[in-house]
Amino acid sequence: MKTHTFRLKPAQDLFDSIEAFVAEKRIEAGCVLSSVGSLTHATLRLANRSSESTDLAFFDSNYVQIQVAGATVGNVEAGEFQRVELLVDGEKGTMRAFREANMARLYLPLLEEHQEVTSGGIELRLTQRAPTVALSASFLLADGKALTIEPIDWQFEKP
Repeated sequence: MKTHTFRLKPAQDLFDSIEAFVAEKRIEAGCVLSSVGSLTHATLRLANRSSESTDLAFFDSNYVQIQVAGATVGNVEAGEFQRVELLVDGEKGTMRAFREANMARLYLPLLEEHQEVTSGGIELRLTQRAPTVALSASFLLADGKALTIEPIDWQFEKP
């Protein structure tokens, strides 16, 4: 495995910068292992690389979750997901969760084989110098088993 490092200046677009770097270095496949920065808006993309669809789920399954510490979740646009739920410390459906959300869940009842979905913008309001963002997911598979993706943490430094 070869590791690359590069730095962005404030207000540079993260996605465009990664795409330009990948093109410049002629990288064919890769992943982001770590990052530090002042990210305040994000978009989630979910890709089902499997040849099988998930099972149809309506309530508490089939979601991608973004959880923050040292920040709150502001406006969340569902994009291609069906609905968004804002939570604060696991509490949902309250004005406190709406104003002080530290978690957003983006639900999709069915993820078809090879389907990719993208959220709209997700605003993060930084409240600490080094906030942490954790991504996780839970999906019901066609065989009735649950696929749970444990939280993956990223830490950012506020400018």
